[in-house]
Amino acid sequence: MVTLTDRYRRLATSTVVVLLALLLAAGAFGVAGCGDDAEALKAKGAALHPAANAMGAYGFIDASGEYVIEPWFQYLDNFSEGLAAAQMLTAWGYIDLEGKWAIDPEYAVAYPFSDGLAFVVLADGTSGYVDTEGTMVIGPGVVYSDSFSEGLAPLFDETSGKLGYMGAKGTMVIAPQFDDAMSFSEGYAVVGVNKDGVVKYGAIDTKGAWIVQPRYDTILGFSEGFAAVRSGDVWGYVDSKGVEVLVPQFEGVDSVHEGLAPVGKDGQHGYMDMSGAMIVQPQFAWTYRFSEGLAVISVKGDDGIEKYGYIDKTGTVVIEPQFEQAARFINGLAWVILPPATADDKSTQAYIDPTGKVVWKSE
Repeated sequence: MVTLTDRYRRLATSTVVVLLALLLAAGAFGVAGCGDDAEALKAKGAALHPAANAMGAYGFIDASGEYVIEPWFQYLDNFSEGLAAAQMLTAWGYIDLEGKWAIDPEYAVAYPFSDGLAFVVLADGTSGYVDTEGTMVIGPGVVYSDSFSEGLAPLFDETSGKLGYMGAKGTMVIAPQFDDAMSFSEGYAVVGVNKDGVVKYGAIDTKGAWIVQPRYDTILGFSEGFAAVRSGDVWGYVDSKGVEVLVPQFEGVDSVHEGLAPVGKDGQHGYMDMSGAMIVQPQFAWTYRFSEGLAVISVKGDDGIEKYGYIDKTGTVVIEPQFEQAARFINGLAWVILPPATADDKSTQAYIDPTGKVVWKSE
């Protein structure tokens, strides 16, 4: 029996589809200020940030907090290789730096572009890789994979039940032998193998040779020549030869960025370099990786609630802890959540500049 609810659902769906088709045909999804010079916009492309308006629709703002791509989209990913994954209704496609559809929204899932290819999942559940023109160059039919990096991507082999790595033509170049496999970074990939029912992690090079033997419980990807490793409940670091430069001893860590690694001991967190020197003494509730000279840190108040701010590489607080959440700086802006101004207000999403000035906030 078709219920009234079903009829309304079908009517709503068909109406939305027609509306989407009309909007696409009309080229409704464009740049704020259609007279803007296209080359000038492209120059700003790397510095565009997704931001939602009062209706929850996403567009892109620039470093001044102004919309340069109007908020028409249900959700947006960051730009990668000149294209950004964009959601319209339930489908994903890719827009260009002018906010126009470069690849029409027809995917259930759309990953960012990397090495000229993007992993996508079609509406029927099959998946594969498309190029920047939207041509399916690998698949569909890929069972499990991830983004390409350094010319390789993890690929699940149904016959063996293992993971290997394929090249850009879709052929397996590192034989399936792993129980977990991550993307390459700096010439190395973290992989896991099952040992007596427990997956242990190591790292391989682009030829598939082990450079870190699979003996750790977790490994983060290589960054600046080092990778964080976990043995039991403690963390340390290995170099690209698999040598433990800092033996596992820390409660919590992150990858090395800008020469420093966030590390924690006895409930306090600071920053250490890979010589083992503590550059910023442990004093924070938590620490995060550096980006553009600043790092997110958190402190706990007497009420136990964490607030987030930013420090420089000397450990000096440059933006006081005041945010409910905070992300790293990317191209001059950082996303934060501002606390309510009064008890009757709500938390607000915002972007700040390196001085802590709010350049944009949601309505």
